[in-house]
Amino acid sequence: MTITDKLESYFLELRRNETYKHVSDEVLLQVSMEMIKTKELELKLYSIADNILV
Repeated sequence: MTITDKLESYFLELRRNETYKHVSDEVLLQVSMEMIKTKELELKLYSIADNILV
């Protein structure tokens, strides 16, 4: 899955949520980008933890 696919997926997930129906597309895109960054950092931390435990 490419970054663009991830961005689109998160964006569409947020757009479908009734809570965010009044939020602009620009803001939802920014939030989506932050979600991707957070998820990638989480995966890196798990990888580091796995290496430490081995």
